[in-house]
Parts: sequence; C-alpha cells; structure tokens
Amino acid sequence: MVMSSPLLLRLLAVVVVALVLVVLFTSTLANRSLLRVPIANQASGQYDLPWYKHAHRALVSPLLAGNTTTSERQKLQEYWINAAHVLAERTFGDKYKDNIPGTHVDVTTLRTAIDEWTRVAKKGETSGGRWIYSENMTTMQHIQDEYYNTCDHHFYATHSSSDMRDAVRYRWQPDQQHPLLAEDVDRDRWCELLNGRSIMIVGDLVQYQIHELLLDVLRDGPSVCYGEMGCKPHTICQDPHPPATLRYYRNDILADNKEMIDSHDNGHPSASVVLAPFMHKFMLREYDVYILNAAVVISDDDDSFMQHLATTLATLRQYKPNALVIYRSSYHGHPHCDDANMPLDQPLTDIEQRRLPYGWSEITRRNAMARIIVEAAGGLFVDLGAMMELRPDGHIGGQDCLRYCMPGPLDAWGTLLYNVMLATVSLVD
Repeated sequence: MVMSSPLLLRLLAVVVVALVLVVLFTSTLANRSLLRVPIANQASGQYDLPWYKHAHRALVSPLLAGNTTTSERQKLQEYWINAAHVLAERTFGDKYKDNIPGTHVDVTTLRTAIDEWTRVAKKGETSGGRWIYSENMTTMQHIQDEYYNTCDHHFYATHSSSDMRDAVRYRWQPDQQHPLLAEDVDRDRWCELLNGRSIMIVGDLVQYQIHELLLDVLRDGPSVCYGEMGCKPHTICQDPHPPATLRYYRNDILADNKEMIDSHDNGHPSASVVLAPFMHKFMLREYDVYILNAAVVISDDDDSFMQHLATTLATLRQYKPNALVIYRSSYHGHPHCDDANMPLDQPLTDIEQRRLPYGWSEITRRNAMARIIVEAAGGLFVDLGAMMELRPDGHIGGQDCLRYCMPGPLDAWGTLLYNVMLATVSLVD
C-alpha cells in the first residue's frame, strides 16, 4: 500500500521533531551531569588566552567537564574531593596524621611552609608568590639531554654569549612573609641531607625533566641516557659524601603494574600512555626518597586516577614504610606558546581553563584529589605546578608547549626541591 503525500509528510515531521527532542534531552543530561560530561568539538571556534598575540583556532578538546558551568565544575570538584577523603581514610586511616616518614619536623609546620613557598598570588591579592624580573640572574648550567637546550641553541645563533634569554631572567619569589630557607642551591648540603639515600623519580615526560634537573645539580658532568625509557641508575653525591643513586621510571599514571604496558589513547596529542613497571619489591629496595607525579591523561577518569594513586602509595608504604615521598602537582600547558614572551601576573580564570585542550582543564581537580591521598599516605604534596601555570614563556615551543627549555623556569623547581629537603630536617635557617 502506498501512503498519500500529506500523510507521508506528517510522518516525516513527527520523526524530525522526535529526533530534535532526543538530541535536546541528551544534551541537557550531558550538561547537567557532574560525573561524566562529554565536550563538544570546539575546533571551529576561536578563543583568546592571555598570552596570545592574536586569536588562534581552538584545539580539539575531548575533555571530561568542558561543557559544564563554573558552578557545576565547583560541585564536581567538591564531589571528588569528598570521594578522595573516603578512599584515603579507607586505605590509610590516620596512621600518618602526625608523622611524615623521612622527616624530623612537625607535620603542620612543614606542610604549611611548603604550601606558602609555592602559593601563587591571585587576582586582587597582595600576598602570594610571583615571578620577578631580574637583570642579575644566575642560571643552572644544563649539561644533560641536548633536547632541552633547544632555546639556547636558537637564541645564541643570533646573540652574543653575554646575552640572556628573557625566559631565564625571572625568578620565583614567594610571599615576603614566608621566605625560602635558602635562595641558592648548595650541592654539598643537599648531599649531606640525602646522607646516602637514593632517589627514584616516577612519572611522565615532564617528570623526566626533574631527573635532568637533579642530575645538573648533583653531578659534575653529563650522564648517559638512551631516552627516558633507557635510563639506568646514575651515581650522585660522591666523596666525601655517602654515595647515592638517582633513577627515573616512566609510568605516566603511577599504576602499580608489574609488567610493561604501552596503552594507546585516541586523543590529542597522539602518544602512548607508558606504564613501565617500578613497583617490584626488588626495584624499591634501593631507594628511600621518591619524587612522584601522576599525569592527567584523557583516557583516565577521576575514579581511576585516585584508585591508581591510592593503590600505588599503599604498596609503596608496605615495602618502604620509612621512605620520604614527595608528590609534584601537575600543571597545564600553554597552547600556541610561541606567542608568549613573559610570565602571567595571575592564574587563568575558570572560563579560560575550559578553553584548554588535552584534558588540561581538569588539572585543578586532580591536584586537589592527589593532595588528599598523598598526605594521608604520609607524603609531601609540593605544588610546583601552580607557578608553572604562570609561565607560557620558556617552553620548548612548536608542538611542545608543555615541557620547558633548560635553563629556564624549571630552575625554580631545583631551588624549591632543595628547600623542601632542608625543611625536612629543620625549619630554622
């Protein structure tokens, strides 16, 4: 039987209206959800960020909460902070409430001092840390991986050796009411503080730069590494100090896997999530200081993030109950960083954060969750990421607007980590 044209048109109209209602309904649910919110493809829009010299087309952003409002994002953060508290209590209880293994200072005093050194001055605040321009900067000489010397190679091809890149002319200055214990790094004193304790660094490729930084500080010459996956233990702190070693493992999300895993995600940038095993008891046996970070990756949701972190720290405490655990906070990169030529004077607003690609808009929440779990495990949460979010300049540039050239902004990490080590012994200068 053949339908008449008017009847067919009416049926088509009903189908179209139904499809529109379904789309609107599912879109509303997505926008109201506080647990899993897909983001629309913003590749056709144009957005400005504070360091842009002109508008850039937004990058594809498959984020977790990009379509939510600021109020909804705050509720999302509160939800996961509460969830992290529950997980931390269930996993660690109050065992480390009054004790940070590897330190000799009151818990509250130590954590407060470190937080004040890294606290960033926000809009309208007179207190907090800032990047200060200085004509008389002393930089750390970088003698490890040549890749991080990219900026110097380009700069000195057209400048005198007595000149200095603008990105290295800024130093991190904490609030004047909370000065650092030491402005300059003393290698001998750092080795005294280690007293033969070896350091394991675990995390993604940003964490690998801490490996490079500490080798610059604690060794007299370059080390041999065949990429971040081929790094063996390095000797640091030789005579007259007790010998120690430093080693890096690439495990992007701090998973406690015992076999090598190389899982691919489909987001930008196109790269593997690498999970090199580091949690075997025989691997941990030689190390007593751990510098850790769990990266924000698109394929890892909030629950997986905190479960991985809690499980790994619980295993670490089982094997190394007296180890000093330092967790570095994550920071967002700066798209189109080649536009930048100076630090920002305040962090990005929430609206600006939602314009960031690669899941970077979720970093504030993940850091808050990590702090709760790390501190419950008797570790030190060091917010090194906050100050770097003010540095769109100094990146390697091009397609790499996450890592930094060395020397550069990361020099401040060396100074702050040295002060953290000093503070674990005494907060008296």
